[in-house]
Amino acid sequence: MIRTVETLVGTVTLNDGEYAECMLSEEEIYMEDISIRREDDEDPEEFRRNFPIGRKLEAQRTVSFLE
Repeated sequence: MIRTVETLVGTVTLNDGEYAECMLSEEEIYMEDISIRREDDEDPEEFRRNFPIGRKLEAQRTVSFLE
């Protein structure tokens, strides 16, 4: 099995206090959207402050190839 790790850059596009959406891209090419869910014990206002719309994030994705 071969594994690679990709680093994608994202921008938070939505945050309603319960979940946030982040649009990921690699070298300016759109890849996918991911959702970030608020934990039950986290305050919705704190979640909004931690993931404001427009914030830049980095995410790593591991891809496995079977031989």
